[in-house]
Amino acid sequence: MSDNTFHTEESGHADVTLKLRGRGGTVLVIGDPDIDFATIALRPAQPGDAAAQACIDAAEATSRGRRLRVTVPKAAPITTGLGTGHSVTITGGGPVIAGNIGGSGNTGSVSTATPGPGITAEVRVPAGSQVYILAQDTPVTMRGDVDAEIDTSGVVRTEPLGQQ
Repeated sequence: MSDNTFHTEESGHADVTLKLRGRGGTVLVIGDPDIDFATIALRPAQPGDAAAQACIDAAEATSRGRRLRVTVPKAAPITTGLGTGHSVTITGGGPVIAGNIGGSGNTGSVSTATPGPGITAEVRVPAGSQVYILAQDTPVTMRGDVDAEIDTSGVVRTEPLGQQ
């Protein structure tokens, strides 16, 4: 599946929570006076990103009335061997230095882990709805009339509703 969309069961001002447990991606929140139901649409930021799609497919969602909760898990760790009896687990998010450091004749290697699967989340709610976003270092853009609480170390921007 290349896109998962979740929605509220009832129309009206919504109470929406989105939790992105991994790193990477973007979140767009739109408070739209012309819609009646809240939706959260998830898709890989890069088409064909299997790790992002796996996270999206593993997302947990609950919808009751005008309340919608979606949690997207972290990517599964990748384990790689470093020789006899040693391994390292990588979950993304920065440089990884691996190898046998110190001692005579030891060698090491340096590699960079990707920041994690990029997931694009679009949260559309009726104007005036409440939205809570938990998204590590993910940038969040807000448009329109939304009562929002954003928990991220990424950039948070607000824009007029008509801006693209």
